[in-house]
Amino acid sequence: AEKISQVAKIQGSSIKYCYGDEVAKWNREVFQMLKSRLDKPYSCFDGSCNPEHPTHWLKEFIDDARLDIYLQRYTIFDNPFLDPRFAEELCKEYEGTIYYDRLILGLWKRAEGAIYKKFADKPEAFRCRIVDQYSQAPPCREFRKEDITSIEIGIDFGGNRSGHAFVARGYTDDYREVIALKSKRIKAFDETEDIDSNRLNELFCEFTQEVLEKYADITIHWGQVEYCNVESVFWDNAETVLGNSVRNAVDKKFPWISVRPAKKLPINDRIRCTVKLMGAGRFFVTEDCESLEAAFKDAVWDKEKSIKGGDARLDDGSTDIDSLDAFEYTIERDMKMLIQEVEDV
Repeated sequence: AEKISQVAKIQGSSIKYCYGDEVAKWNREVFQMLKSRLDKPYSCFDGSCNPEHPTHWLKEFIDDARLDIYLQRYTIFDNPFLDPRFAEELCKEYEGTIYYDRLILGLWKRAEGAIYKKFADKPEAFRCRIVDQYSQAPPCREFRKEDITSIEIGIDFGGNRSGHAFVARGYTDDYREVIALKSKRIKAFDETEDIDSNRLNELFCEFTQEVLEKYADITIHWGQVEYCNVESVFWDNAETVLGNSVRNAVDKKFPWISVRPAKKLPINDRIRCTVKLMGAGRFFVTEDCESLEAAFKDAVWDKEKSIKGGDARLDDGSTDIDSLDAFEYTIERDMKMLIQEVEDV
């Protein structure tokens, strides 16, 4: 029901009873058509949802005093069938974010302030080291190279107000931990250096080589790479020419690495996944992620768009959106599995 194309599916129907789930995610035109299809004197619609922003079209409908609506409001604590431990862990995951207000307390709340508040308040709590052997008294969380089962790299190409960004991400077994291994941001328009496609390819291959040397688990047999856990590169699919250029450069130097365009799934879905990972204590960064760490600390919601009735990350050149995008390209294909892993543990 989130697609406007579904309007035609119910057009002409006569509906006695309908139940709708996650109605706030529906396309407004589908909801409008459904109302006209409830044409019996006894027709009834029951719907449920998690709240969105306070100017959402569904909130306006609910608040219309002229309508015959029976409204029930709940918090997550009102569910008698929910395991209390699950509710407690979910509260920790969303603490300090807009998702706590909406998904835990059931409030129609405007998006404002820091997006990754838990990270911004205490970034040192998310730092880790990649080591050959565990220390007896480590200063922070440690992972061995062999603990990392998959490494992938995201590239976001810069525009007029932004920069090119590279981020390498690792997973531990079963998607349990997500580790930002290394990040780098380069100004798209540098006064001291002309960053054309050839130079960008060189910089990216240098970045990939550094990731291989410091973080990869590599097996070489007879002078050939037999195994390497650096598996894929995902590039910003809005820049096909640059993406294909990077792919050709990587094919020549690292032929075992797959280079593909990113899916670029909805930004707010990517944000929610990252917030959940941070809240669950399953997201970490190394000392080589200065640009990404700064991007997480600086990221805020766009106040103007929030007032107008939408949730959007501020993207006016004042913060590093490029590094966030590059990181998200490496996890977006796995978001369902990552979130499921968080909820199952």
